Parts: sequence; structure tokens; C-alpha cells
Amino acid sequence: MSSLLCRSLPICIHGVTGDFLVNNYKQALAILKTEPALRKTMLAQGITSDATFQEWLLEERTYLKGLRKEPVQETLEMEYLQKLMNWIDSG
Repeated sequence: MSSLLCRSLPICIHGVTGDFLVNNYKQALAILKTEPALRKTMLAQGITSDATFQEWLLEERTYLKGLRKEPVQETLEMEYLQKLMNWIDSG
């Protein structure tokens, strides 16, 4: 916020807050427009309720809490991939 653009801080903050609210409102409307497509895809995948997503979240949380450390094989694969990407980027 430059002093040339915002000579009065309360007005400037009000304008920024207003822009923030308007942008969030527009984003919410865009998300709501996708709900029919989401419902159609859910039914096509055999998902009959929003509760299914909560169940999956709980299952994932339980699985992750049960891990004592990262799986060795997965860790090695990720390290290999990172080194490979670094090598590709260097040449």
C-alpha cells in the first residue's frame, strides 16, 4: 500500500477488506456451481453420501497415526526420484 495510493489508511484497509470479501464471494459462487457435477461423479463412483468422505478422512488419519516412521521402501524411492530430478536439472 503506497502512500500515493492510500492517503487514508482506514479507507485503504476498508477497500482491501471489501476486495477480499468480494473475491471470496465470487470464489464461493464458482464452487457452488460445481456441485451438480460433483454429485453426478459421486453417484457414478458409488459414493452415496458426503459422510463417505469423512469416513475416508478418519481411515487415513488412523493409518497415518499408526505409522511409527516412513516406510523404508517408499523413502528410498522418494530419495531416488529427488536425486534423479536433481541430476536432470543439472544437465
